[in-house]
Amino acid sequence: MERSVRALLALAVLASSTFAASFSFRHGQLELTLDEATGALVRLARGNEVLAEADATHHPISFGIGEYQKTIWAEQLKPGRKLVKRHQPSPDTLELAITLGDYEVVERYRLYADLPRVDRSATLTNRGKETVKLRAFTFRTPGLKATPDGFYRFPRHWPPRSFPFAAMKPGVQHSSGLSIAPLLAQLAPNRTLLFAACSDDSPHIRVEEGSPPLRGGEVSRHGVADSAFDVVQGIGAAGYLKPGVPQQIGFVTTQVVDAAYWDALPKLWDWFDSVGVKVPADRPDWLHGAVLYSFHPGGTIGSNWTDLGGFKAATEYLLPTLPKLGVTAIWILPVEFKSPYWPLDYYRFQDGLGTAEEFKALVKRAHELGLKVLLDLVPHGGAPNAVHNQQHPEFMLRREDGSHLDYWLNDFARPDWQDYIARVAAHYVREYDVDGYRIDACYGSKEYNWDPAIPYARASHAGLKGGLEMVKRIRDEVKKLKPRDGAVLAEVESPRHAAVSDFQYDFGLAFTVLHAWRHMPAAEFVPLLQEYLEEQKYINPRGTIFLRHIESHDTMRAQGWYGVEGMRALYALTAWIDGVPMIYHDMEIGHSFALRWINETRAKRPELARGETQYRAVSCDQPGVFACLSKLGDRTSGGVINLGRQFVEATVS
Repeated sequence: MERSVRALLALAVLASSTFAASFSFRHGQLELTLDEATGALVRLARGNEVLAEADATHHPISFGIGEYQKTIWAEQLKPGRKLVKRHQPSPDTLELAITLGDYEVVERYRLYADLPRVDRSATLTNRGKETVKLRAFTFRTPGLKATPDGFYRFPRHWPPRSFPFAAMKPGVQHSSGLSIAPLLAQLAPNRTLLFAACSDDSPHIRVEEGSPPLRGGEVSRHGVADSAFDVVQGIGAAGYLKPGVPQQIGFVTTQVVDAAYWDALPKLWDWFDSVGVKVPADRPDWLHGAVLYSFHPGGTIGSNWTDLGGFKAATEYLLPTLPKLGVTAIWILPVEFKSPYWPLDYYRFQDGLGTAEEFKALVKRAHELGLKVLLDLVPHGGAPNAVHNQQHPEFMLRREDGSHLDYWLNDFARPDWQDYIARVAAHYVREYDVDGYRIDACYGSKEYNWDPAIPYARASHAGLKGGLEMVKRIRDEVKKLKPRDGAVLAEVESPRHAAVSDFQYDFGLAFTVLHAWRHMPAAEFVPLLQEYLEEQKYINPRGTIFLRHIESHDTMRAQGWYGVEGMRALYALTAWIDGVPMIYHDMEIGHSFALRWINETRAKRPELARGETQYRAVSCDQPGVFACLSKLGDRTSGGVINLGRQFVEATVS
């Protein structure tokens, strides 16, 4: 080894019987120790503090290859893992070339000078002669030290829950997802590990409990066997591994934060900033303080879209009632042929709705009433007999057996399909003056595209990567034509999508959390709700806006679920926490006065809609009463809502 390389990588033989020959890599506050023969990560330390320690049998990466039911994992390949080269292209980055059977993996570690943080990524190359299928890829941090009073937690799960280290059991696993796969593990009152991922493929994360940090349960320097846990950060990379064609995988982050859990959580905002996942700087001002009304010009879904009457009836009878409710924007459900969410021709209206001139008049009247107009756009492509799919069969993704789906079947990641939908988006803005779109089912394609002829790296990119690109293309077209007021609402709950959309759904609140209220004592529900909302805030980029709703065309009527008083209280919740509340067509029947008063209260206090909301900053002497605090400049308001079933007098402090 050259002297300069030796100085950078600091080869050393450790005296401990735990490890054979190993070498270290240090930059900033963290130091990695890796096995000389295999490149396995055997120790992660910050100064004198050992955060993780394991033997070289724990593979720091793994991947699955082969057919779905017969997957072979990297640990099973022969010959086994071998370190063949190490390279340091810069002071903060270490690259290890590893061989496993016919495969080469370049494992990449990046350490930060100003943060105790390590990012990991990889390049996987098939050095064999035959094309094989990649199924998944994982990064493992083995042997993390589990302190007696510590715990780990997946933010935004319902109900919020901590997993104490003291209760860990070998073999028990817990996992989570979302588009950044966050996890926080509090090792001590002043020390928390933060895990996240930023990948072109959908990530997930898993905690494997109770694994001994050293083989055979060797005792620590304190004379007792330490308990430990492994964190596995998965990347849903899948596709064809062609000989000699590298696949880029990752990246994932591990960061040490000198704080307890609730104070460490906001550091995710800094992480988002560092990886460039930020809300759009040109988001329109009208969105702050907006109240959205959703309807189809034909009518409600319960009537099979027939109880309103079409464009002309909606213009004359529905639109004038909306400003009185406090509504500031409308979302028009899909109007393209053949029916809502079944687009067979994007340039033709559904039968019975009316003419192009009548739709123009509807949008014009909405604008005269001060309402912004979002039209529903469905980029998943409808069905095989759709006009676009008949003209371009390549738009339809293919399963592994070569078949295509019958619905939700188009490939979000294809640039030519993105171009097609972008032209549709431009058409309705240019011809009908809509202000943007609610984009349906836009996380990505329903399945991976296993067509060998796809014009991108791998099948799984039809998912998250394709969804992000599609939403961005639609938004870009809107902003070209309406740079000030143009906006898109993404029908997805995904931290990554916050960077390419103006606001997005809060599926968790609508479909899980609020339904728990029906079965749970309010005194138990309220503190869990406050924790949930606080976690949700920080696992999304700073300034993310959520659509908050209690019913929609996808649900039963809220009054049926929650009762009259429950429905009104929960609508007030959606209006008085940060975000955009929504009223679905006819939800106001019997509730107009209450909804109007709730929206007027919101409008009089701009901090409720525009400020930063703190969900754990205030408490109430009545345990069934929800309270939060919203601040905007020197303005502060507290939202207080009785979620109990009885009248109470409450004091908030």
